Amino acid sequence: MQAVTVEAFGGPEGLRFGPTPDPTPAEGEVVVAIKAAGVGFVDIMAREGRYVFPNPGFILGMEIVGEVADLGEDVDATWSHRPVMALLRGGGYAERVVVKARNLIPLPDGVTAEQALAIGVNGLVAAVALDRAHITVGERMLVRGAGGGIGLWATQLAAQQTSDVTATTSSEARGRRLAELGATTLWNRRTDAPLQPGSFDVIIDAVGGAELPSYIGKLRSNGRYVLCGGLEGPAPADFGMALMAQFHRSWSIAMLSLNSLTSEALQRRLEPLLLALARDQVSAPIDSRFSLSEAAAAHRRLESGDAFGKILLTI
Repeated sequence: MQAVTVEAFGGPEGLRFGPTPDPTPAEGEVVVAIKAAGVGFVDIMAREGRYVFPNPGFILGMEIVGEVADLGEDVDATWSHRPVMALLRGGGYAERVVVKARNLIPLPDGVTAEQALAIGVNGLVAAVALDRAHITVGERMLVRGAGGGIGLWATQLAAQQTSDVTATTSSEARGRRLAELGATTLWNRRTDAPLQPGSFDVIIDAVGGAELPSYIGKLRSNGRYVLCGGLEGPAPADFGMALMAQFHRSWSIAMLSLNSLTSEALQRRLEPLLLALARDQVSAPIDSRFSLSEAAAAHRRLESGDAFGKILLTI
């Protein structure tokens, strides 16, 4: 089969498209013939050597959709040829991949393969982050990095839970699309006046980085902050001291990585998102499509900062 492997940590030039051995299912596993794979920042982190894989030579890809093509022993025959989605720890940038049958997520009627991928890891992170934020009707919420994959899902899911969602953005065009997804207030971080301290009950942050302490300062007393991504890297070294200086504010700070959740828990949380998509209760923006051989170009598109919605590799 054809696949995309990371031959050297670093930029997109380290990706190689070429033949690799076909996978064979063991007991309790299936082979999925992949129709499309999602491209996300987690793939870029893995390509750069900052996530999961200690050495080059692996196949990228954490989220796929396709059809069950082959069954291992002790796998229910009803899985054969079913359209499915799966979340992986690598292996998705390929024509075929082995998946444990218990980790397969059947696609409901009315949801296309591409729509399911547009939810993918990003929608799942946003949904779990909001679960942990415990937002209620009438509370003010800020989504930092709202134009990114996690942020746009957090924006539209939050808009179903409260009527006051502020989305950060860096362009008018992105702002208009975020408003369509339910943002009630748009804050352009490049041109608008600074956000005032103590303005929000809940903040969902997929960015992190050096500005993390200043964003936490936007919380009201007893506010909740969920850090669910690290696009801009770690917080400053004195971050803990800054928090202790605000001890009297009684903030709740949560960090979220899907790696801490079991595959069964992830599946349970993803299924209602797929059903909401089938019922047209949520939107699944798709930015662009690339062939598997164009994986490097897909990575460059994501790293450009111009994408809005999911980037797909079609197979």
